[in-house]
Amino acid sequence: MIIGLTGKLCTGKNRIGSIMQSDGWFVIDVDFLGHAALKQGRDPLVEEFGEGILDKAGEIDRKALGAMVFDSPAKLAFLESVSHPLMIEMCMQMIRDRDTERYPKGSVLNAAVLHKMGLNKLCNVILYVQALPLIRFYRAASTRNMSLSEFIRRNRVQRTIEPKYFFDEVPMYVIMNNDGDSRLRKQLQAMYVHMSEVI
Repeated sequence: MIIGLTGKLCTGKNRIGSIMQSDGWFVIDVDFLGHAALKQGRDPLVEEFGEGILDKAGEIDRKALGAMVFDSPAKLAFLESVSHPLMIEMCMQMIRDRDTERYPKGSVLNAAVLHKMGLNKLCNVILYVQALPLIRFYRAASTRNMSLSEFIRRNRVQRTIEPKYFFDEVPMYVIMNNDGDSRLRKQLQAMYVHMSEVI
């Protein structure tokens, strides 16, 4: 069983992933794999964007690279053409190598850009996380020191991370993350029960 866990910025995907891991799921933080993908894809990225994206140690500076590609669809597309295939292969290898005794339930792919990467095609179920915009901004400001203008800009970029754009042929569950862990656990348990009945 593979579940795709997705949603917009600061909806609480990582928190839900943590709870699911304690429930016996092997959770893969796909965004974190981007760090390794940048190391593997260093040479073509430097060739395309120049040495200005490197830090003093000669490694990719994620902030510098992000600032360069964020407002340029063409540059972002090139970055994704290098990093996404590497990240997908890492995911597939991690799924194959899952410790089935420690994580008997299956794997969870935690990724905001799950569908953009095509990882949804690996999934038996999609779990979409929502939260009120005001709560999401509060989380972004308190945990990432994000300004309102930056939050609005990031939210605009993520406008297609919505179920209406997904077109999945597998079951999709929506979890609201406005009320803390107790409510999250109840929603997850309800999802598990329903999954066992229909999948």
